Amino acid sequence: MKKVMSLVIILVIFISFFTIPGYSLNESNNPDYKIYDGILLSYEGSGGDVLIPDTVNHISSMNPLSEEIRDSILNVTIPDSVMSIMDMAFERCTNLRSVSIPNSVVEIGDWAFSQCSSLDNVVIPDSVIFMGHSAFSSCSNLTNVILPNSITRVPDICFSRCENLTSVTIPSGVTEIGDVAFAGCKKLTSVTIPDGVVSIGYNAFMGTPWLEEMKSGNEFVIVNGILISYCGENSSVDIPQGVTSIAGGAFENNYNLTSVRIPDSVISIGSNAFQSCGSLTNIEIPDSVVTIGYNAFEETPWFEELKANNEFVVVNGNLLYYGGNSSEIVIPDGVVRVGDKVFEGRENLHKVILPNSVTSIGEEAFDHCINLVSVMIPDNVCYIGKSAFQDCEKLESISIPNSLTVLADYVFCGCSKLQKVLIPNSIKTIGDSAFYQCDELEEANIPDSVSFIEESAFEYCDLSSVIVPSNVAFVGAFAFGGMPWLKVNWAK
Repeated sequence: MKKVMSLVIILVIFISFFTIPGYSLNESNNPDYKIYDGILLSYEGSGGDVLIPDTVNHISSMNPLSEEIRDSILNVTIPDSVMSIMDMAFERCTNLRSVSIPNSVVEIGDWAFSQCSSLDNVVIPDSVIFMGHSAFSSCSNLTNVILPNSITRVPDICFSRCENLTSVTIPSGVTEIGDVAFAGCKKLTSVTIPDGVVSIGYNAFMGTPWLEEMKSGNEFVIVNGILISYCGENSSVDIPQGVTSIAGGAFENNYNLTSVRIPDSVISIGSNAFQSCGSLTNIEIPDSVVTIGYNAFEETPWFEELKANNEFVVVNGNLLYYGGNSSEIVIPDGVVRVGDKVFEGRENLHKVILPNSVTSIGEEAFDHCINLVSVMIPDNVCYIGKSAFQDCEKLESISIPNSLTVLADYVFCGCSKLQKVLIPNSIKTIGDSAFYQCDELEEANIPDSVSFIEESAFEYCDLSSVIVPSNVAFVGAFAFGGMPWLKVNWAK
């Protein structure tokens, strides 16, 4: 990640005793801790029991530390001054046995405790709202975890390869379990999934005894109306009525499958659901299906035929593929959802016209379209996915509709020609690195509706001043970093 690289650079500069542009010095009285503006950037102590100072608000990555220092950390006590445990904060602290996470923590970042192979127990407090992917992945000694009631989604890869985890109870507020969330948990025999879960991601429980037992003697593995896996050997399959969702990877790599009939109870088909079903030539998809995930039908004869005969492949309003090479694209009327990565990396693309029917733009939909200058987002759009316009280096302006409530992580990251943005009063969260390194962005407002401004949201922009409304409950580390001239006004 770009922001991780920036942290490494900051540490190198610090060690060389240079001033860090855009950050003010605020060292701890304890020389073991290097702290800037409440951000713990480095630990240089002798390890053992580590008590983080109460002047720290954000814990940055320990990854740049030497292996010797990382391995010396055994137990960590985090004070209630800390609001975020950032990306890779304790990654690869292989001898870390315990950590106390206080009720002040709102965010646990990507890979925050990944590969802490001695960590055996974790209690995540209900104050945590944001959890990153892979946060506790490969914690091979973890036997027990208590998830907070505050989260609505178990992130992708969050507990993957926690090989000693035996049971997990998903909190009642969770509606979605992410891709590969518990994959490779070789001793996971007990999983409690509440009725509110309506989506289970790609291979979420792959390689767990819990799933293998569910498969035993069953043609279909169905939880809460979600078809997780097909275990039969039939070439023609009628999915049972009552199934509401086909999970990611449910039929993946099934070479026997030639025909599938989907009932009108199904509303969503997950990513990779039928990918690489090399004999699948016929699929009956009812009008009830609203969303279709990334690569749901990739590498099937049925989908390959659609691609061969159509410039745009649209299924039930989902734009799944574009096969043209135009510099100016008019997306057809009737498209409701622009799928993940559909236009990713199209360097010749200059202009896109979206019809008013569009309500959703998927993750990385226009990522790295480096010559995209103009795109008009319709007023009806209520979802724009992570990294949707990342690294669109020539994008000069963007109109954010007031139907949107979240600016996703990295959504306009690296849009280096973007000069002005008007954020509507509907936005509640400005995501991680949403405008990171938009280095010509001179004007941006933060409306009163915003409650959360996440890590590095506006880092390395060109803002001269900004007013942070009184409703804002959380501002992540480096949210306005890299701008030594910036005047931040905090409303009371």
